[in-house]
Amino acid sequence: MSADEKQHDGGEKLLPVKRRRSIAWHVTRAGVWGFAGGLALVILLVGGITWVTATAYFQRRVAREIVSVLGDATGGRVEVGGVKFSLWHLKIEVDGLVIHGTEGPGEAPYLSAGKVEVRVGISSFFSHATGAGLRSHVGLKLLRVERPQVHLMVDKDGRTNAPVPKHPSTSKEPVADTLLDLRAKGLRWWMGWRW
Repeated sequence: MSADEKQHDGGEKLLPVKRRRSIAWHVTRAGVWGFAGGLALVILLVGGITWVTATAYFQRRVAREIVSVLGDATGGRVEVGGVKFSLWHLKIEVDGLVIHGTEGPGEAPYLSAGKVEVRVGISSFFSHATGAGLRSHVGLKLLRVERPQVHLMVDKDGRTNAPVPKHPSTSKEPVADTLLDLRAKGLRWWMGWRW
C-alpha cells in the first residue's frame, strides 16, 4: 500500500489523494526546461559552427575570398598557398601569399610573403550602444609577416610594376595614413624589417 492510500477504520480502501501542484511549480518547471533547451541549442550551434569552420571546404572558401578581396583591393593577380582560419582565436594564417603586378612572366612578383598572420580582437560589445560604432570595438591585434619580399621595378618612362586597384579609393586620406590608422597592437616582420 502506498503512502497516498489510506485505510478507513472499516477496512475499506480509499482512493489515492492527488496532490495539486501550484502554478509556480509549473512555471518553474517550464522555465528550467526552456533554459536547458536553449542551452543545448547554443551548445549545438557553437559546436556546429566550430566544426564547419575547421573543414577543408570552409578553408578553401576563405582562401577564395581572400584572393578575391586582395585582388580587388590591389588590382594584381593574387595567389595563396594555403589558408588556416581559427574561429576561437579570430585568426587567419595565409601561407605563400603572392601578389603579381605588371611584371613579365619570368620576373619576380611585385609582393610575396612566406606567411601572413592576422588576428582580430573584440574589445567591447557595448560600444554600439554609445554610438561609437563597429570600428571602436573590433581592432587588429596582430599583423605578422614572415619573409616579405617587395620587387618594385621602374622603367625608363617612370612606370612601375605596382598593380592598380580595380576600384580606386574614394577616400581623400593617403594610403600611409589609412595603414597607420589600423592601430595594430602587434606588428612583426620576420627575415625582413622589424618594427
